[in-house]
Amino acid sequence: MSFTGHATEPVVVNFFASWCPNCIAELDAFGSVSTTAPSTRFLGVDSEDPAPKTAEALLHRAGISYPVGVDRSGAVANRFLISALPVTFFIAPNGQVRGEIFGTATTAQLRTWVARLQSSSKG
Repeated sequence: MSFTGHATEPVVVNFFASWCPNCIAELDAFGSVSTTAPSTRFLGVDSEDPAPKTAEALLHRAGISYPVGVDRSGAVANRFLISALPVTFFIAPNGQVRGEIFGTATTAQLRTWVARLQSSSKG
């Protein structure tokens, strides 16, 4: 899978929802890593969430300040063939998906993937 367009930095895209316990469990890791990786863009997709205000409060509590879109119908998740949450994609500046995590991402996993993406974008 690849994305069209030309980013100048690596991108981490996380699909989540406020009703998903595993999604909630990983939010602190995303809050921590996203604030310490300024050369990597983080994006969130709140997917099929009947309570986006609850998701907003959870994101705020985790210290997440990166952009998060609301995908009420799940159309975006469906385009990515996502059938369970959470899912995280790691995308190089050239648009190539370099990896993914299906399930709860840990701080260590996120740091490892961000380091991989940053080192590959320098070459």
